[in-house]
Amino acid sequence: MRDVIELKLATIEDAKLLHELQVEAFMALYEKYHDDDMSPAKEPLEKVRGKIEEPDSEFYIIQFEGNAIGGIRVRHYQNGVKVENVNWISPIFVISEFQNRGIAQRAIQKVFELYPETLTWKLDTIKQEVGNCHLYEKCGFVRSGTEEVINEQMTLVEYEKNCVITRRFKESDAENVSHLVQRNMLEVNSKDYGLEAATKLAEQYNAEKILQIASYAHMYVFEWKEQIVGVGA
Repeated sequence: MRDVIELKLATIEDAKLLHELQVEAFMALYEKYHDDDMSPAKEPLEKVRGKIEEPDSEFYIIQFEGNAIGGIRVRHYQNGVKVENVNWISPIFVISEFQNRGIAQRAIQKVFELYPETLTWKLDTIKQEVGNCHLYEKCGFVRSGTEEVINEQMTLVEYEKNCVITRRFKESDAENVSHLVQRNMLEVNSKDYGLEAATKLAEQYNAEKILQIASYAHMYVFEWKEQIVGVGA
Protein backbone atom coordinates (compact mmCIF):
# COMPACT_ATOMS: atom_id res chain seq x y z
CA MET A 1 0.00 0.00 0.00
CA ARG A 2 1.37 3.41 -0.94
CA ASP A 3 2.33 5.61 2.00
CA VAL A 4 0.22 8.78 2.11
CA ILE A 5 3.35 10.73 3.18
CA GLU A 6 6.18 10.82 0.65
CA LEU A 7 9.34 12.85 0.14
CA LYS A 8 10.26 13.99 -3.36
CA LEU A 9 13.76 15.32 -3.97
CA ALA A 10 13.35 18.84 -5.28
CA THR A 11 14.93 20.08 -8.48
CA ILE A 12 15.44 23.65 -9.62
CA GLU A 13 12.08 23.43 -11.42
CA ASP A 14 10.43 23.03 -7.99
CA ALA A 15 11.92 26.24 -6.56
CA LYS A 16 8.84 28.41 -7.10
CA LEU A 17 6.53 25.79 -5.58
CA LEU A 18 8.76 25.29 -2.54
CA HIS A 19 9.07 29.03 -2.07
CA GLU A 20 5.30 29.48 -2.10
CA LEU A 21 4.80 26.62 0.38
CA GLN A 22 7.53 27.99 2.65
CA VAL A 23 6.09 31.51 2.71
CA GLU A 24 2.60 30.21 3.46
CA ALA A 25 3.82 27.86 6.20
CA PHE A 26 5.99 30.42 8.02
CA MET A 27 3.93 33.59 7.58
CA ALA A 28 1.96 33.14 10.83
CA LEU A 29 5.23 32.81 12.80
CA TYR A 30 6.65 35.87 11.06
CA GLU A 31 3.59 37.95 11.92
CA LYS A 32 3.94 36.77 15.53
CA TYR A 33 7.69 37.36 16.01
CA HIS A 34 8.67 39.83 13.22
CA ASP A 35 12.05 38.16 12.72
CA ASP A 36 12.74 40.05 9.50
CA ASP A 37 16.37 39.02 9.11
CA MET A 38 15.89 35.26 9.41
CA SER A 39 12.26 34.26 8.84
CA PRO A 40 11.84 31.73 5.99
CA ALA A 41 8.66 33.63 5.16
CA LYS A 42 10.83 36.57 4.07
CA GLU A 43 13.37 34.62 2.04
CA PRO A 44 13.46 35.56 -1.65
CA LEU A 45 12.92 32.95 -4.34
CA GLU A 46 16.59 33.07 -5.28
CA LYS A 47 17.64 31.90 -1.83
CA VAL A 48 15.39 28.86 -2.14
CA ARG A 49 16.90 28.19 -5.57
CA GLY A 50 20.35 28.34 -4.00
CA LYS A 51 19.42 25.82 -1.32
CA ILE A 52 18.14 23.37 -3.96
CA GLU A 53 21.33 23.70 -6.01
CA GLU A 54 23.68 23.53 -3.03
CA PRO A 55 25.94 20.43 -3.31
CA ASP A 56 26.07 19.58 0.42
CA SER A 57 22.32 19.53 1.08
CA GLU A 58 19.08 18.08 -0.23
CA PHE A 59 15.69 19.78 -0.29
CA TYR A 60 12.62 17.52 -0.33
CA ILE A 61 8.99 18.31 -1.07
CA ILE A 62 6.64 16.77 1.50
CA GLN A 63 3.73 15.19 -0.34
CA PHE A 64 0.46 14.10 1.26
CA GLU A 65 -1.70 11.82 -0.90
CA GLY A 66 0.27 13.05 -3.90
CA ASN A 67 -0.14 16.77 -3.13
CA ALA A 68 2.76 19.08 -2.25
CA ILE A 69 2.12 20.46 1.26
CA GLY A 70 5.54 21.36 2.66
CA GLY A 71 9.27 20.85 2.58
CA ILE A 72 12.19 19.48 4.55
CA ARG A 73 15.86 20.21 3.88
CA VAL A 74 18.85 18.21 5.07
CA ARG A 75 22.29 19.84 5.09
CA HIS A 76 25.60 18.24 5.93
CA TYR A 77 27.63 21.21 7.15
CA GLN A 78 27.79 23.94 9.79
CA ASN A 79 29.37 27.35 9.25
CA GLY A 80 30.51 26.18 5.83
CA VAL A 81 32.32 23.09 7.16
CA LYS A 82 31.05 19.61 6.27
CA VAL A 83 30.83 17.24 9.24
CA GLU A 84 30.91 13.52 8.53
CA ASN A 85 27.84 11.56 9.69
CA VAL A 86 26.22 14.69 11.20
CA ASN A 87 23.16 16.21 9.52
CA TRP A 88 21.03 19.29 10.15
CA ILE A 89 17.31 19.68 9.42
CA SER A 90 16.89 23.25 8.21
CA PRO A 91 14.09 23.99 7.60
CA ILE A 92 11.03 21.75 7.89
CA PHE A 93 7.56 23.16 7.21
CA VAL A 94 3.98 22.12 6.45
CA ILE A 95 1.32 24.57 5.26
CA SER A 96 -1.30 25.53 7.82
CA GLU A 97 -4.12 23.40 6.38
CA PHE A 98 -2.14 20.21 7.10
CA GLN A 99 -0.51 21.11 10.41
CA ASN A 100 -1.20 19.21 13.66
CA ARG A 101 -1.89 15.97 11.78
CA GLY A 102 1.38 14.13 12.47
CA ILE A 103 2.70 14.84 8.97
CA ALA A 104 5.87 16.64 10.07
CA GLN A 105 6.74 13.82 12.49
CA ARG A 106 6.31 11.24 9.73
CA ALA A 107 8.42 13.32 7.34
CA ILE A 108 11.22 13.48 9.91
CA GLN A 109 11.10 9.72 10.37
CA LYS A 110 11.36 9.27 6.61
CA VAL A 111 14.42 11.51 6.54
CA PHE A 112 16.00 9.36 9.26
CA GLU A 113 15.44 6.34 7.00
CA LEU A 114 17.03 8.11 4.02
CA TYR A 115 20.27 8.76 5.95
CA PRO A 116 20.91 5.56 7.96
CA GLU A 117 24.61 6.30 8.46
CA THR A 118 23.91 9.47 10.45
CA LEU A 119 25.32 9.49 13.96
CA THR A 120 23.85 12.82 15.04
CA TRP A 121 20.92 14.95 13.86
CA LYS A 122 20.64 18.65 14.76
CA LEU A 123 18.15 21.47 14.31
CA ASP A 124 17.10 24.85 15.71
CA THR A 125 13.61 25.90 16.71
CA ILE A 126 11.78 28.69 18.50
CA LYS A 127 11.78 28.18 22.26
CA GLN A 128 8.41 29.89 22.67
CA GLU A 129 6.73 27.48 20.23
CA VAL A 130 5.95 24.69 22.69
CA GLY A 131 4.22 22.58 20.04
CA ASN A 132 7.29 22.56 17.81
CA CYS A 133 9.56 21.66 20.72
CA HIS A 134 7.22 18.80 21.63
CA LEU A 135 7.27 17.53 18.04
CA TYR A 136 11.05 17.28 17.97
CA GLU A 137 11.19 15.68 21.40
CA LYS A 138 8.74 13.02 20.19
CA CYS A 139 11.19 12.34 17.36
CA GLY A 140 14.00 11.70 19.84
CA PHE A 141 15.65 15.13 19.95
CA VAL A 142 16.81 16.67 23.21
CA ARG A 143 17.60 20.30 23.90
CA SER A 144 21.32 21.10 23.71
CA GLY A 145 23.70 23.98 23.30
CA THR A 146 23.08 27.62 24.04
CA GLU A 147 20.06 29.82 23.41
CA GLU A 148 20.14 32.71 20.95
CA VAL A 149 17.88 35.66 21.66
CA ILE A 150 16.56 37.03 18.36
CA ASN A 151 14.28 39.72 19.81
CA GLU A 152 12.18 40.36 22.90
CA GLN A 153 9.60 37.77 21.88
CA MET A 154 11.75 35.10 20.22
CA THR A 155 14.62 32.83 21.29
CA LEU A 156 16.20 30.07 19.22
CA VAL A 157 17.20 26.82 20.92
CA GLU A 158 19.28 23.92 19.61
CA TYR A 159 18.05 20.34 19.54
CA GLU A 160 20.11 17.20 18.94
CA LYS A 161 19.35 13.53 18.37
CA ASN A 162 22.23 11.16 19.08
CA CYS A 163 21.78 7.90 17.18
CA VAL A 164 24.44 6.16 19.29
CA ILE A 165 22.82 4.74 22.43
CA THR A 166 24.81 4.49 25.68
CA ARG A 167 23.74 1.89 28.23
CA ARG A 168 25.12 -0.24 31.06
CA PHE A 169 26.90 -3.45 30.16
CA LYS A 170 24.92 -6.70 30.57
CA GLU A 171 26.43 -10.15 31.09
CA SER A 172 24.91 -11.22 27.77
CA ASP A 173 27.12 -8.61 26.04
CA ALA A 174 30.36 -10.32 27.10
CA GLU A 175 31.00 -12.26 23.89
CA ASN A 176 30.28 -9.29 21.60
CA VAL A 177 32.37 -6.93 23.73
CA SER A 178 35.24 -9.44 23.73
CA HIS A 179 35.21 -9.60 19.93
CA LEU A 180 35.07 -5.80 19.72
CA VAL A 181 38.04 -5.31 22.07
CA GLN A 182 40.09 -7.98 20.30
CA ARG A 183 39.34 -6.48 16.91
CA ASN A 184 40.33 -3.03 18.11
CA MET A 185 43.65 -4.34 19.42
CA LEU A 186 44.46 -6.13 16.16
CA GLU A 187 43.30 -3.36 13.82
CA VAL A 188 44.22 -0.23 15.80
CA ASN A 189 46.65 -0.92 18.66
CA SER A 190 48.83 -3.14 16.46
CA LYS A 191 49.87 -0.03 14.51
CA ASP A 192 51.60 1.30 17.64
CA TYR A 193 52.74 -1.87 19.41
CA GLY A 194 53.17 -4.33 16.55
CA LEU A 195 50.95 -7.22 15.51
CA GLU A 196 52.66 -9.81 17.69
CA ALA A 197 52.27 -7.84 20.92
CA ALA A 198 48.70 -6.84 20.04
CA THR A 199 47.78 -10.45 19.27
CA LYS A 200 49.08 -11.68 22.63
CA LEU A 201 47.13 -8.96 24.44
CA ALA A 202 43.96 -9.62 22.44
CA GLU A 203 44.04 -13.29 23.41
CA GLN A 204 43.67 -12.29 27.07
CA TYR A 205 40.43 -10.38 26.48
CA ASN A 206 38.04 -13.28 26.14
CA ALA A 207 34.44 -13.16 27.43
CA GLU A 208 35.55 -14.35 30.87
CA LYS A 209 38.03 -11.46 31.14
CA ILE A 210 35.31 -8.98 30.14
CA LEU A 211 32.97 -10.33 32.82
CA GLN A 212 35.76 -10.10 35.38
CA ILE A 213 36.32 -6.40 34.57
CA ALA A 214 32.58 -5.74 34.71
CA SER A 215 32.44 -7.27 38.19
CA TYR A 216 34.50 -4.45 39.71
CA ALA A 217 34.06 -1.57 37.23
CA HIS A 218 31.20 0.47 35.82
CA MET A 219 31.10 -0.74 32.24
CA TYR A 220 29.08 0.84 29.43
CA VAL A 221 28.49 -0.12 25.82
CA PHE A 222 27.65 2.10 22.85
CA GLU A 223 25.09 0.82 20.35
CA TRP A 224 24.49 2.04 16.82
CA LYS A 225 21.83 0.42 14.66
CA GLU A 226 21.39 -2.25 17.36
CA GLN A 227 25.05 -3.27 17.26
CA ILE A 228 27.69 -2.70 19.95
CA VAL A 229 30.30 -0.40 18.41
CA GLY A 230 32.13 0.78 21.52
CA VAL A 231 32.78 0.00 25.18
CA GLY A 232 34.19 1.86 28.17
CA ALA A 233 34.80 0.93 31.80
